[in-house]
Amino acid sequence: MRITCRSLTLLSLLILAAACRSPDGPIPAPSGEEADEVYELSRDILNVAGGDAQALTELTDDLGTQGPLETGQPRAVALAKSLQGALVGRQMSEEQAKRLADDLYIVFAGDKLSPGQVQAVQTRVSALLREVGAPEGAIGPVRDNIVSVQTLVNPGRKRWWDIL
Repeated sequence: MRITCRSLTLLSLLILAAACRSPDGPIPAPSGEEADEVYELSRDILNVAGGDAQALTELTDDLGTQGPLETGQPRAVALAKSLQGALVGRQMSEEQAKRLADDLYIVFAGDKLSPGQVQAVQTRVSALLREVGAPEGAIGPVRDNIVSVQTLVNPGRKRWWDIL
């Protein structure tokens, strides 16, 4: 009897813990004019990697206009600068620039992403930066700025289990 009570209590706690996990939100996909903006963003990324003098300004401007409400705009400068530090002088293909632009669109437009989804984007961006040869020291600030943008775009509600 005593083992059954303990087992039931443990099972109940496990079920409650699983139920507390934040559900994944919808992944935003660019459509219409937004798709053109993401293409422009990929071109800006290639220009940053190539060391173009105007590339940082263009990247900052285009990052700040991503997403329906442009709520990530205040953090666009920091993210653009950290991307510049990671990408300048690196060889990038158009496909790699497109992948990075797609992920950056998700960061700026994803107003309902779960923490797990944000971490997945950070992981993809980090892997892509390593793929193009970015120094490890430059990848951390990009990851931090992704979280910073998401804090503005997706303030979410803090729940008691987020504190634990």
